[in-house]
Amino acid sequence: MKQLYSFILISILSFNLFCQPDTVVFTSSNLSIFIIDTHGQSIPDEYKIEATLGVIYNGEGVRNNITDSINHFYRNIGIEIRGSSSQMFPKKQYGFETMDSTGEDMDASFFGFPPESDWILYAPYTDKSLMRDVLTYRLSNEAGRYATRSRYCELILNGEYHGSLCFI
Repeated sequence: MKQLYSFILISILSFNLFCQPDTVVFTSSNLSIFIIDTHGQSIPDEYKIEATLGVIYNGEGVRNNITDSINHFYRNIGIEIRGSSSQMFPKKQYGFETMDSTGEDMDASFFGFPPESDWILYAPYTDKSLMRDVLTYRLSNEAGRYATRSRYCELILNGEYHGSLCFI
């Protein structure tokens, strides 16, 4: 329960960071940093393009800097814009799948989550706190029920900071 209270406190104190990524000069974070390079392609809806994903994560409680080496994950992915009506919002959501060198789906594990090939970078634009779903998932898991595992992260897409999202 102490972890849950810490999670809520950090989320509330970080409210401005989550809501206003364009006013922040991003250099480091306590959250993991997802770096996606689409090699100059725009990310479409409906079909996935090939891109590269690198994750900087130095461990629990350790600051992650954008100048750190990619140390948690580095692989090709297929990525697309996710959602329906949410696509009109300025902060996009992305669905991606991890791939092997031949472009086939390949299961991967992030942060101790079970291996899977399909992942989501969730940005509930109308929930400015980014807390409703994550809080519900955590409460459900702590009550012994199944719920999606999730983790907050920072996103850098093609060299541009896109703010905090929820990795599911």
